[in-house]
Amino acid sequence: EIVLHSMIVVIVLTIIGIKIFSINTYPEFKERSIAVLPFENLSDSKEDEYFSDGVTEDILTYLSKISDLRVISRTTVMKYKNTDLSIPEIGKELGVQSILEGSVRRSGNRIRIVSQLIDARKDEPIWSETFDRNMDDIFEIQTEVARNIAASLKAELTEEEEKLIKEVPTESTEAYALYLLGRKYYNDYSFENNEKAVEYFKKCLSIDSTYALAYAGLGDAYCQKVTKFWLSRNWLDSSLIVSKKALEINPLLAEGYKALGFAYDTQGKYGLAASNYRRAIKLNPNFQTAINNLGQIELLKGNVEEAYGLLKKSVRLAPDYVYGYITVGWVFQRLAMDSLAMVWFEKARQLDPQNLFILNIFGWQYIYMGDLEKARIYSDSLITSAPNWMLGIDLAANMEMLSGNFQKAYDYYLRALNDSIVEPNFNTAFLMMKTGNDNGARQVLQDNLNTNISIIEKGNESFWPRIENTVICSVLNQKEEAYSWLEKAIETGWLDYRWARIDPIMENLHGDKKFDEYMKSVETNVSLLRLKIEVKLQEESKLIRE
Repeated sequence: EIVLHSMIVVIVLTIIGIKIFSINTYPEFKERSIAVLPFENLSDSKEDEYFSDGVTEDILTYLSKISDLRVISRTTVMKYKNTDLSIPEIGKELGVQSILEGSVRRSGNRIRIVSQLIDARKDEPIWSETFDRNMDDIFEIQTEVARNIAASLKAELTEEEEKLIKEVPTESTEAYALYLLGRKYYNDYSFENNEKAVEYFKKCLSIDSTYALAYAGLGDAYCQKVTKFWLSRNWLDSSLIVSKKALEINPLLAEGYKALGFAYDTQGKYGLAASNYRRAIKLNPNFQTAINNLGQIELLKGNVEEAYGLLKKSVRLAPDYVYGYITVGWVFQRLAMDSLAMVWFEKARQLDPQNLFILNIFGWQYIYMGDLEKARIYSDSLITSAPNWMLGIDLAANMEMLSGNFQKAYDYYLRALNDSIVEPNFNTAFLMMKTGNDNGARQVLQDNLNTNISIIEKGNESFWPRIENTVICSVLNQKEEAYSWLEKAIETGWLDYRWARIDPIMENLHGDKKFDEYMKSVETNVSLLRLKIEVKLQEESKLIRE
């Protein structure tokens, strides 16, 4: 009865979900809301572009600390740099009431910042001012802009928020300029620019060793080496050190708590990560990155209601952030609400049609839906367009395993091993045994098992090492140990019963009565969680109708 009810509700809500996107992708905020457009660089040097972008982002950050405002994130507003769209068109796209635009001119030790706040619906100015000052006054200018906007929009500042927007992060304008360069390169998300970001943050600290934001920037950059570029997890130790240093200098630094949360998150220490993300959000209620990261943690822990609320808020703050839509889609994927998952994944694809990660998501989604023919289209496309991309290799190898082509699957992983993209793991060990190349395979499995046990003993709360150990023990045909680890994985939020039922690497458990009982138990839990989300969706649809 639960399943039948869910199917009917999902069909209705999917139709509503599609209508939401087709009518208005970004529903208008009812709260006081603002987007800060990239300030125009009027300096003689085009190289100063990073500086005007940095000033834009800093003003946005100052405004983000005001809880009575809703502030669109940097990732979204940067696409409007040099746009031909009118203010009302941008306001409608972003669903905001007001827009701040301006320009920056830097000459020697002088700076001129022109800013104008506009009512996006009427296309009428609300407030404008020109600041012609010394560079030393840059932070004072940003504070004044934030105060004036808050007053113009009748947003109330708490005593703590007033204190936060008055903070002067450094006395050195040279260090500030270097920090802006570091942040520019960090936001580019490439390996080479990550290295440049680290270099500039370090140069910044060589001038001002008390610049807390630069330490937080380093913490993010070190963590990015692990999450984005598959480098040694030892970088997480460095990330923890500099992030904690940032907070020693400034215990009220939202960016420091976010960086520290990011490092703990990557270590799977979800309790510590969540508490730091929450602290960051308390200090900066519009901190979209921290909100999205916290939402993903709650999703992995199985707290789907809280995850859904956080991830939806993340999308509202960053309407053009493709990964925001993907993470909401993951909520529905984990709850086997495939039609709604596809709605959110499709929106991500519309925003960035060539994004490899999105194409990979679609491949896996079709696997979950049992459509291996469509899944293979995405798998083949990825392996052709990005033959050395690990996630594409993993999808292609799993497609071959599902089809029983173990040699071809092994050849894919062998490519990654030969290129030193990854080290041997339980996937490659399983395929070594399947293809008769099992020399050393059992040792690889044992090493993986021991590594995961060590990670867990060090405080990892994620289900990932626990479900990996389930798989490893399954390959070794150690069934009792496999079920013991499976139980631990379920206790820590694992819900992926659909994949487990078809995963070739778990073939030794397939058909066991005990395995079926565990899967039915998880499926029932998913059905109950799905009902909770359906209530939220019905509430949303009611608000839309009103």
